[in-house]
Amino acid sequence: MLLPPGAEGPAHTHHDVEEAFFVLEGRVRVGIHRGPDETEYRTLGYRDMIVVPAGVTRSLKNEGDTDALFCVIIGTQKPQVPTYPSTPRCTASPVTDPATGRRTVVVTGAGRGLGEAMARRAADDGYRVVVAELNEEWGSRTAEAIREAGGAAQFVPLDVADPHSVEALAARVAAAGPVYALVNSAALANGVGGGSSRTSTSRPGTG
Repeated sequence: MLLPPGAEGPAHTHHDVEEAFFVLEGRVRVGIHRGPDETEYRTLGYRDMIVVPAGVTRSLKNEGDTDALFCVIIGTQKPQVPTYPSTPRCTASPVTDPATGRRTVVVTGAGRGLGEAMARRAADDGYRVVVAELNEEWGSRTAEAIREAGGAAQFVPLDVADPHSVEALAARVAAAGPVYALVNSAALANGVGGGSSRTSTSRPGTG
């Protein structure tokens, strides 16, 4: 995952599984919110890692002057959709679309599951969401649901296993204005949610 300088990730809670953050570049401040008046902040640098237990709300912010790159590791193959409780939020530097006044977030694998949940949450928080998804039916459904709820969303087909598809997405998104954040939720999801077919933006055998 990548966070631009000053950007924040939404506070969220995984109720069924622990979540680990491992920093590859930059600096990330992790907020651990154990209660209304009990919050602990830890700043992670290169190769630092923190594990947040299940049921504990966590939030992220890039405190550095450069992009922060880090891995997010979920301790199960089939996590429940996280919840997004109200917690103190940090102020991020705006990177807005001049046409809409909204910041743009690209969410891959946003047709269902965690990707859909993150896309909907971003829209609820006022972001313009690019729903990037291999399955046209699912991606269009997510984008339409966001628009019906009063948000701003656009469906763009994407196969993350195809470099040409990724390049086409980048060109299309760049033409519409600056991007505030990218959430890469695309993955091979065979067997997740009760299905056995290819249900995500990766191809079998690509991981």
